[in-house]
Amino acid sequence: MPSIDRFVPIPRLIEQHHVDVRAPAERAHGLRRRLDLRDSGAVRAVLALHGFLSLRGQAPRGWQRFTLDDLVQRFELGVLVDEPTCFLAGAAASPRTRDLAIGLEIRSSPLGERASRLTVEVRVS
Repeated sequence: MPSIDRFVPIPRLIEQHHVDVRAPAERAHGLRRRLDLRDSGAVRAVLALHGFLSLRGQAPRGWQRFTLDDLVQRFELGVLVDEPTCFLAGAAASPRTRDLAIGLEIRSSPLGERASRLTVEVRVS
């Protein structure tokens, strides 16, 4: 079961993308820091609501990319899991519960010895 299921059990919005790569899962997961999150429609919508991007993914001047580190810093997301094959960050819906208003999970799964699937999932409750 993905880690995000524990934190956003009944989402209103789910967006999931994956890419298969020629690399072991641990190595593929290291690529997560270099993903440009503007490729995700859900991430673009959240960023547009906060004035960081247009809905078309156009960034303010000077921004070449919008990475995972940018997202965590600008939205002050809490990092809940940071393991070799899974990363989970989110923002709480309430300080009294562990449920998240928004969760982002990036996980890698082996597809044999030399290949893996890198999956990005965004959930909004």
